[in-house]
Amino acid sequence: MSLTGKHRGEMVLVAHARLLLAQGRDVVAMIDDQDAIKLAEKAGIDTFTTVEFFQECVQRNFITTKAELKQLYGFVCTQDDGLLPFARRELVHEFTSPSG
Repeated sequence: MSLTGKHRGEMVLVAHARLLLAQGRDVVAMIDDQDAIKLAEKAGIDTFTTVEFFQECVQRNFITTKAELKQLYGFVCTQDDGLLPFARRELVHEFTSPSG
């Protein structure tokens, strides 16, 4: 993974996380880029993705409706150009009952 272009933010995040780990702190990083996830895991940094974050919020009832989930995910998408639209994520199935 190069330090130029789109990966610069991920590289900075991993560098900061490594510094915090070296100081004995607990660190978990939210990363969606697969190359950055691999790099973080090699450095011993636990990771989770944006989708996993939202799924956890639904499971813990912090987000209680599909409309709220879609609105919040939409806001995050405006801040991160690498996320897929809501309709193309597995989040679209949250709040869908198993019976239909």
